[in-house]
Amino acid sequence: MKVSVIVPAFNEEKFIGACIESLQNQTVKADEIIVVDNNCTDKTIEIASKYDVRVVKESRQGMTYSRAKGFSSAKSEILARCDADSVLPPNWIERIEYNFTKRRHIDALIGLNTVYDFPIKNVKLINKASVYLIKEIAGHYPLFGSSMAMTKKIWEEIKDDLCNDNFEYHEDVDISVHIHKLGGIIVFDPHFESQFSARRFKRDPYEIFVEYPARILKTIRGHKV
Repeated sequence: MKVSVIVPAFNEEKFIGACIESLQNQTVKADEIIVVDNNCTDKTIEIASKYDVRVVKESRQGMTYSRAKGFSSAKSEILARCDADSVLPPNWIERIEYNFTKRRHIDALIGLNTVYDFPIKNVKLINKASVYLIKEIAGHYPLFGSSMAMTKKIWEEIKDDLCNDNFEYHEDVDISVHIHKLGGIIVFDPHFESQFSARRFKRDPYEIFVEYPARILKTIRGHKV
């Protein structure tokens, strides 16, 4: 099973190096790592180019366009994705391969996310509770861009129906809604772990704790099956 990892990036010079290094230090190597240059004006691409990655350009600004460019450019049967500030444990791709080969049927995968630069206690417990809460509301597990994977096949089936308005909908949750509408299976593996920066918590707590959950609900309600 081949795995492509897509990393959308817009001015991520402070984080991109650690992200790529964590991807290159995997027990099971990715078949390709794609960094999507979404009009970076800092040293993000200069830093990324020092590693064994493929850089593709997306001139339309926004995560939905950047993500789509990376997914559509990938060559593997499994599309894994993380954010540019994600740091992945050495068994991250190993867990992806395990889930997509050992489970009877799976179209997409999520796990547990924690933060690495902010002293928040019980983050795993909070994240796990939020995943189950969203599943109860939506009827399926959500997907989060900081750490997820899906089949190339399901991406090709949903890509033309996805929403491009990043201000109205969560593009990653939107993916999960469309997978579910097609009858696809999203699996939650608590051992599929990742870490990301808490910079958003620090920069704008209101956005994270109020606007972010509100947009999740809006994404779900706007696409109710």
